[in-house]
Amino acid sequence: YKITWTETRNPDSLLIHVGEIEVPGLQATESDMASHGYVGEYVSSVVHGGTDITIAGGTITSSAVKHLSISGDTHKFVMYLENSERAPTLQFSPTHGKWSVVTGLRVYTTSNNAGADPVKYSVKGRPLGGALVYDRREHYCWELTRIDRIKPVEACDPFSLKQRFYMNDLGEIRVKALPGRCLDPRYGYKTKHKGNAFTPCYSETLGETDEKARVHYFLYDQASETIRSVWYGGGDCLDFSRSKGWISQYKCHTDPA
Repeated sequence: YKITWTETRNPDSLLIHVGEIEVPGLQATESDMASHGYVGEYVSSVVHGGTDITIAGGTITSSAVKHLSISGDTHKFVMYLENSERAPTLQFSPTHGKWSVVTGLRVYTTSNNAGADPVKYSVKGRPLGGALVYDRREHYCWELTRIDRIKPVEACDPFSLKQRFYMNDLGEIRVKALPGRCLDPRYGYKTKHKGNAFTPCYSETLGETDEKARVHYFLYDQASETIRSVWYGGGDCLDFSRSKGWISQYKCHTDPA
């Protein structure tokens, strides 16, 4: 979350003083196969529990000072502006691994130097959605290739849209980098490696009630950690063969990779 201070109480002030910043909102554990539901527990600040902070447009006396802005107490955070024309910025990157939706911003001012109080601000977030999908044994992550296939990779990147997958209420598996396309169990890299290709979603082109839309429906079983194709009757599961390097459909077994 990026917070830009666009004005202080004294427009000529080259200082910003903040007693504490809270970012209230919903927070929940990210699911194995993420869906777009706005559920979770309301918390006083989604940045508590582990957050990296980056500053721009100003300086601080030491790296420890920036965490005073979200320390949970009112120890003063002080930022020196580079000049009066560039808006100072604080960027919060939570590292606690939880999913969050921000509903506001709460700023506690300090008890002195009223001219350094921020009075206007803007808040921006990164609505990535989706989740990293890991192979249970190798801990590789699904990634969309340039030919619209899934190929697990060792370099997992939570900020890559090519690695952010989700399953919607219909059971379609989608990826943020390729809107309007769904995982299709009938196609793949090769004839023997089906179940890793993305094709236009029938639910959008033909409608959700069309029988052909079921081609793209999958079921995720939490207990066995398997993803099964509805089109193939639930007997085939998505599996990863490291030797072949691709996600493919294989007969479901009791110890899925």
